[in-house]
Amino acid sequence: MAITTPKNRSVDNVRKHGTGWQARTCVDGVKLSKTFPTKTEAKIWLTLKRGELIADSVGGYEKARRMSVADLFREYAENGMSEMLGVRQESSRQLRLAGLPWSQKPLLEVLPDDVDQLMTAFKVAGPTGKPLTDDTRRLYFASIAGAFNYAIRKLRWHFLANPTVAAAKPQPGPHRKRVPTPEEEAKLVAGLRAAPSPHYLNAFLLLIATTMRMGELFRVCWSDVDLDARVIYLDRDKAGGGREVPLSLDTLVLLEQCPREGEMLIPVKRAAYESFWKGLVERLGIKNLRLHDLRRHGATRWAKLLANPHLLQKVTGHRTLVMVSRYISTTTGDALSAMDDATSGDPLFDRLKRSARKPVRPLSRYLLSDDPEAATPACDASAQGQQPAARSAP
Repeated sequence: MAITTPKNRSVDNVRKHGTGWQARTCVDGVKLSKTFPTKTEAKIWLTLKRGELIADSVGGYEKARRMSVADLFREYAENGMSEMLGVRQESSRQLRLAGLPWSQKPLLEVLPDDVDQLMTAFKVAGPTGKPLTDDTRRLYFASIAGAFNYAIRKLRWHFLANPTVAAAKPQPGPHRKRVPTPEEEAKLVAGLRAAPSPHYLNAFLLLIATTMRMGELFRVCWSDVDLDARVIYLDRDKAGGGREVPLSLDTLVLLEQCPREGEMLIPVKRAAYESFWKGLVERLGIKNLRLHDLRRHGATRWAKLLANPHLLQKVTGHRTLVMVSRYISTTTGDALSAMDDATSGDPLFDRLKRSARKPVRPLSRYLLSDDPEAATPACDASAQGQQPAARSAP
């Protein structure tokens, strides 16, 4: 049997499946199926489930029809981020979006053009009144997409279309290359030694050595650290999954020397650390250096030490090598040093070096005669220190 309702596109059937009967139903993209010993049981289950799905769909539609975009942003900020890393920053973006006049329009009437207009307006003035960079506009674009995906997937509002799918996503801006110089790093270490707790310096060193994000490091408990296996287990990273952070021998020594004060690896509030960091860089006169730049600093160091990019990806925890490349800040001088080290002792490059030390024969010697065979004596004579024969007049 097949039934299609006017508003809730529903396709249902009961069919023979192996030795039993399978009932399948789909309402607004929500698919369910189950196999029963008899056809009667399958029909009963199908009728009940179809009614539940249609009721949920109709109830969700009525709720969404009464909501504004701002209501969705607030709903997502309050109930949709419990499993996310960086909840504080994302929740702040959602609430800023909810406060915009743009977000007061009905939820079911938002179009891709509306998102494009908002992203264009953000070039002039963002939620705080200041122009937004391309990368920050991309963050807000992702926040809008996340709120609509929450409604579609979590709330099962499959009748709702995500306007960001057909909207133009802002292009990424230039890659940030800022890393601390050796002089700045020495100043920071000295300043962190004077911090209220030794954990401030330990956090600085671990951010560089492990390339972990701030949100990851400040959530690590001692129970997540396995010194024997030389890994830190993260139950949740930025993408929502877990991963293992490999520990170098130097990092292992640092962890063994860290004082244990409670269950947290770094028993300091993240907000307190960020506040101390902001004051420290201002006192030291270090400009445009963020805490997240330490992750790039560590990734750049490991990129110079690890020849395999896939091993580097394992250290940083990025999902793709493209994202890894955005965190590497290398220069032409770094490439030249690596090339010199890599070619040292190579037979081919040693021959090139020996050839380069021989005197260069001027090209003009080959052009003194129109006769190709006449070039050879000229070169031989030049090589033996003799004067080549003068070119005869035409």
